[in-house]
Amino acid sequence: MASPSVTASVLLVYSAIPALPQAVSPVLLSARLPVPAVESWQSAEPAQLVMQREAEAQLAAICALEENWDGYAGASVHADTASNAKLALRTFLSHDLFPDLVPNSNGTVSFEWTSVRGEAVIEIGKTRYVGVIRPKGAADYPIAGEAGAADEFKADVTAIAALIVAALFPRETLPDTQRSFTAGHARRAA
Repeated sequence: MASPSVTASVLLVYSAIPALPQAVSPVLLSARLPVPAVESWQSAEPAQLVMQREAEAQLAAICALEENWDGYAGASVHADTASNAKLALRTFLSHDLFPDLVPNSNGTVSFEWTSVRGEAVIEIGKTRYVGVIRPKGAADYPIAGEAGAADEFKADVTAIAALIVAALFPRETLPDTQRSFTAGHARRAA
């Protein structure tokens, strides 16, 4: 039997097709799938929770790669790198940033984002991280630092997440355009 996350992924992919019955709507996923307990850094939305679980599983698979995983002497991910990458992933996910995760042959893990506004790449290792945010039409923003103490590293990653959101995925607010409304036929000011 398929795991809930695999089933949910299939449902999410096909829910965009209008001809399918309403039962496969992502809105109804919570009624059809048992939703595991949500940790403080996780979204409570079923569709986002599924994507978070898939990102965690992908990172776990990358961290489990053995030596020579790529056939060209690719290094496995060190336990410290895995710990740093897991902390970074949780932090990015808490900002609704869902990265593409890529293992590197030197044993590091890259987090990548692409949008119509540009791209960002952060490579995380045992003791350091390095990357760049490349907004279209603006100068590159290089990022580098130490992945030492967990609290300091989390603060750095939180700041990086805010930069990525601002540069690539700005959350535009809707203007308050409706200043009056109609009740019956009488116009009232808000």
